[in-house]
Amino acid sequence: MIRNPADAVDAPKPEKKEMRALNNPETAWLIEVIRGTPFHIPVLLAITTGMRRGEFLALRWSEVSLQRSLASVARSIEQTNEG
Repeated sequence: MIRNPADAVDAPKPEKKEMRALNNPETAWLIEVIRGTPFHIPVLLAITTGMRRGEFLALRWSEVSLQRSLASVARSIEQTNEG
């Protein structure tokens, strides 16, 4: 085969879903539902800091100071087609 016939075709792009922020009643409900679960602290941190998903997932304990109520956002990760 001299050339790849698939090179002439554009692969379809996945649809991007529109993001929507939770309103106050939804936020209160979510916090109540996850209270006491392993998700409570991570979700509470995500809700109260406004970090993007990739920033939150890349956060390391070395970048968090509980004594100073401080988290340093130093990196972000994103999912790609390769994984």
